[in-house]
Amino acid sequence: MAADDAVNSGAIACVIGHEITHGFDDQGRKFDVRGNLADWWTEAAAAAFKERSELLVAQYGGYEALPGKFVNGRLSLGENIADLGGVSVAYEALQRSLAGRPRPEPLDGFTPEQRFFLAWAQLWGRTPREIPVHSARW
Repeated sequence: MAADDAVNSGAIACVIGHEITHGFDDQGRKFDVRGNLADWWTEAAAAAFKERSELLVAQYGGYEALPGKFVNGRLSLGENIADLGGVSVAYEALQRSLAGRPRPEPLDGFTPEQRFFLAWAQLWGRTPREIPVHSARW
């Protein structure tokens, strides 16, 4: 409770936002409020979602995880959407919490915005993953 708002926002608020966003990612959006597989989006909303999600597919598909091994942006789309949604909502929450108050002084030389993104990076940097280097599904 006593931790810096920027650090809390960059860590736990991003995780909460990430998990909530899964309800609207490429798979979660296919289920209605009762958890039934149902197409509840308008055709226009679904088309706009698909168009925008292709931007993330292309962006992540351009990341070279290892020499000659590129991320499969389509396979990671749900996580990429959730990451983008979580960090966007959490960053907006931080900005709203700072609004109307005196600007906080930098801590250890870092602004609140910088501490936000450092906390986010440190959180995910600590998440262990086993990476199948030989996998053709990269």
